[in-house]
Amino acid sequence: LHEAGGDVGSSLFLDLWKLTSAEQALALRQLFRWRVTRIWVPLPDELLQVVESLDSSRRKAEINRRIFEACAACYEAGVEIAPVMSLPVVSEIKESVLDALAQFQGCHHLGVRMGNSEVGSACLSEIWQLASASGLGAAQFVIWLPVQTECLSAKVDELCFSTAGCATPRLALLLERDTDSANAELEDEEVLEAYMIAAAHGLTLGSLLRAPSVEIPPYVWPLQSVKSRAARLGHLAKLHALQLGQSGLPVKVGPSSLVVEVPIFGAPWSGAGTAWQPSWCSLTAFLGAGFSRCPEAASAACEAWLLELLS
Repeated sequence: LHEAGGDVGSSLFLDLWKLTSAEQALALRQLFRWRVTRIWVPLPDELLQVVESLDSSRRKAEINRRIFEACAACYEAGVEIAPVMSLPVVSEIKESVLDALAQFQGCHHLGVRMGNSEVGSACLSEIWQLASASGLGAAQFVIWLPVQTECLSAKVDELCFSTAGCATPRLALLLERDTDSANAELEDEEVLEAYMIAAAHGLTLGSLLRAPSVEIPPYVWPLQSVKSRAARLGHLAKLHALQLGQSGLPVKVGPSSLVVEVPIFGAPWSGAGTAWQPSWCSLTAFLGAGFSRCPEAASAACEAWLLELLS
C-alpha cells in the first residue's frame, strides 16, 4: 500500500468537527504521511440546530471560528479541505450556511449532497447562488447521489440534461455506496448504468464508500478482523475501477475518484460520559488511502483473503 499509486493522492470523507482540535491536528498529519491530498468534510451539525435567540450570534461565530481553524490546519498539513453541504437548505439556516461556506475561501471543490432533493436546472441554480454568495463560485460542484436513490439512472440523466450549455468540467458526479449493503448485486448494475449515462455527457465520475452503519472501536473489540475489513473495502475499490472501465467511454476520472468515509467513534463508545474522547478509525483511513490510489492493491488484498478463507 505504501508504494501504491506513485505520486497520485487520494481522498477521504471525515467529519472533523466531531474530533477535538488536538485529534484533528494528529489526524491531518497522519493523512498527509499517507499521501491523502483531499478530505471532504460536512458542514458542522450545529448549523442545523442554530435558531434565532440571544446567543445565536455567539454560537455562529464559534462555529465559523472552528471552521477557519480547521482550514488553516489543513493548509499547514498540506491537505486540501473541501466542504460538503446538504440540500435543500431551509431559509432559517441559509445565512448560517453561507457564513460557514465563506470560511472555505480558496477551496477548489464544493460537495453537494442531494438526498431526496429534485435534480434539475432549479437545483443547479440554487447551488450556483449559494456558492457565488459565499465566494466559492469558481469551485467545481460535485453532486453526491446515494445509490439507493429511487430511479437512479433517471436522476442522473436529468442531471446531465440540466447541465446542457454549462461548462461540464465544473460539474462532477459522486455516487454514495454503503459498504454493508444487502443489495450489492442490484446496486452494481445501477451504478454501471449511471456511470455510462454520466460518461456519455462528459461528467467527471467518482464513488463514495460509506462507513458501515455499525462500527465498533478496536479498544472495545480488539479482535475484530482487519482482513475482513480490508477485503470489504478492497472489493468495492476494485469494483469501482472495473465499472469505470466497463462504461466503454472516455470516462473522466480524477486522481481522487474513489472517496472512502472514515468512521468517527462516538456514543456509546466514547465522548461525553465515557473515558474516551471521540476518535477516528485510522485503519479505515489507511486502507482507503491505499486502495483509492491503486485498485491493484485492493484486488491483491481480496484474493489473498479469499485464498486463506478457502484453504
